[in-house]
Amino acid sequence: LAIGVERLAKKKGVVRKLLAAEALGSTTLIITDKTGTLTEAKMELADIISDEKPGYVLQMALMATDIVVENPESPPAEWRIIGKPLETAIAHSGIEHAVFLPELQEKYETIELKPFNSTDKYSAAEVRIKNKKHWVYLGAPDILLDRTKSRKEKKEKFNSQVDKLAYEGHRVLGVAVDDDFIGLLAFNDPVREGVSEAIKQVEKAGVKTIIATGDHKGTALAIAKEVGIEVKKGEVITGVELEKMTDTELEKVINHIKIFARVTPADKLRIADMYQKKGEVVAMTGDGVNDAPALKGADIGIAVGS
Repeated sequence: LAIGVERLAKKKGVVRKLLAAEALGSTTLIITDKTGTLTEAKMELADIISDEKPGYVLQMALMATDIVVENPESPPAEWRIIGKPLETAIAHSGIEHAVFLPELQEKYETIELKPFNSTDKYSAAEVRIKNKKHWVYLGAPDILLDRTKSRKEKKEKFNSQVDKLAYEGHRVLGVAVDDDFIGLLAFNDPVREGVSEAIKQVEKAGVKTIIATGDHKGTALAIAKEVGIEVKKGEVITGVELEKMTDTELEKVINHIKIFARVTPADKLRIADMYQKKGEVVAMTGDGVNDAPALKGADIGIAVGS
């Protein structure tokens, strides 16, 4: 156990319980998150798709973020921006389009902010623009498209764009103002170096790897392909499908699933629990505080992050 812990420490792994080193050696299944684990979480804005001006879409997106510029008095290129990777990426992209968060915050008053949560899958802000109050939304485009009252043709056009971008491996965010969907932000998030090799190594050791992510299934499939996880038809389940399944139904198919997409932290806990009932020794990775219940429920909970 001591030698195992020492080896983990050399890899910058901090072991909370000594027995975890032994349990790691018995692991039969790894449930991994995508963003920040398989990928670097270094988001770069690749495209803005909208009938509106790109600057306006970025302005509205920024109003629904929960980020802080630590040194606004410095030139924008030197700003230290604190917040979630996707939201800070929007702020950095805004600089390139001459959209500056501190100026926006002076121009528009934020009355209420609801930060992103993994159940709703969007953040929202009530903002006063030209003496009128508006709600601005930023998050999963498929969910925002469902809840807005945009025309059917517009929804279909954006939904097909979301699918196209996701299957190309982009992380996609939607922006809506009140009941109108105004545009998409597409991001690149490079795969972390050494991930493909690590997955091959654990496979050789007889350990299966599956992906559980809050992202669109197209994005998850593209990343799985890139890291060497072969996924066939019928081996992906979405959070919506999972919610409709009874435990008996899930138990019948779970051994064939490679990707769980658009899942919540509660879904992750249920998935880990089901695999444990099937006799698997489960290691689960997570990078947010909302993953804590699933990490605690798994045989091995691996908290990753800076």
